[in-house]
Amino acid sequence: MSKTNCLMLCFFFLFLLLFTGCGSKSADGEGMPFSPYVEAFTSGKVSRYATIYLAFNQEVPPDKMVEAELAKRIKIKPEVKGTFSFENNKTVSFKPSEPLNRDTEYKVSADMSAWFDAAGEDKIFAFKLTTLPLTVRANLEAVNINPSNENGYDIVYTLSTPDREAPETIESLIKLSEKAEMDWVHHSGEKTHQLTAVNVPAGSGESRELTLSVAPNKSGVKEEAVITTLIPAEKDFSVYEVRFNKEPERYVEITFTHSLDDAQTLTGLAYIAGNQNETVTFEGNKL
Repeated sequence: MSKTNCLMLCFFFLFLLLFTGCGSKSADGEGMPFSPYVEAFTSGKVSRYATIYLAFNQEVPPDKMVEAELAKRIKIKPEVKGTFSFENNKTVSFKPSEPLNRDTEYKVSADMSAWFDAAGEDKIFAFKLTTLPLTVRANLEAVNINPSNENGYDIVYTLSTPDREAPETIESLIKLSEKAEMDWVHHSGEKTHQLTAVNVPAGSGESRELTLSVAPNKSGVKEEAVITTLIPAEKDFSVYEVRFNKEPERYVEITFTHSLDDAQTLTGLAYIAGNQNETVTFEGNKL
């Protein structure tokens, strides 16, 4: 076989492979499911509080928009309690009456013949979605000197979860490696939570580590360390951290391991080389 014919044969098989690989598959197979009647649908990773949608690419005839029949025409597995409705003449929605299970795959099957002249492979349209898991991430926001104890620290963390979680769920998940008062602030979105470990004592002889980790739980969250913070020694005076902030204005924030002297003059001691603005302020252990 000539080199030209060989190359043509290779291109033919490559084209055939690509063509067959792009075909639509059902929710039981791989790839994105397809229906000639469907424009969009809920898929991928979703909140367990999400509304499930199925949007058609054409209008449903008025005499077939019977909401009482939707629960018979659309099935969700595992079974979920909730309400089906027509959002408009091209979109059906399902609103769960209670949160879906976390980290769970749901299969939705719709009988398209209830609204269109669908038959054969086009009669049933099936798709999948998966709810978000419960995991916890944490960022260190601040290491502040405790207002009533110069040798104690208020360690501020921001915790985030992929989905909305109740305050009591988050609080029950978190533990510290040593005893400390935990002050919580839960934000309205319930995806971010602020924790302050109050008045953590400085190390008596040397620095040590404070570990925030996942406590034993019934939610299936892996018990592991989430973040570890260095607690300075009592007599250590040094720079703990340097941050550059962009909003609401740009500035450099330097955190020291102890409070700064209120009587200290900072002229010439703290500055940014080549910067025209020489404004320097400090409060507590932050400059």
